[in-house]
Amino acid sequence: MRSVPRLPVLSLALASGAVDAFTFLSLGHVFTSNMTGNLVLLGISAAWSQFADAVGSLVALAAFTCGLAAAFRFTRGVTGWAPRTRLAVAAEAELVAVLFALALGATGGTLLVRLLPLAAPALALFAVTVALAASAYA
Repeated sequence: MRSVPRLPVLSLALASGAVDAFTFLSLGHVFTSNMTGNLVLLGISAAWSQFADAVGSLVALAAFTCGLAAAFRFTRGVTGWAPRTRLAVAAEAELVAVLFALALGATGGTLLVRLLPLAAPALALFAVTVALAASAYA
């Protein structure tokens, strides 16, 4: 097995967790990369008939799914740190930078409306590029 630097993959995983924690705390307790958590929150909201609370989870699930579809289409047939993988990493870094810039100026209810549709696809892109980068270690 050839030696491949692991720092980029670890950095992507760390960034994904940090953005997910930030968005969970800032966007009304909705995850942007942990879709299992959103499904649990959606189930709890439905069980307690608190459908207004389910909106954030539904938006996150839809945005994450759209982000995955776009990321998989863009990186089709790519493995490891191919140029397209590096371009995807640059795109996700840009999305996260815009997310944090918008978060600085957003208040109250505008956070969910403005940031969640941006954060979830960015984290979907994270998930795809981490998987692609990890394939370099297989």
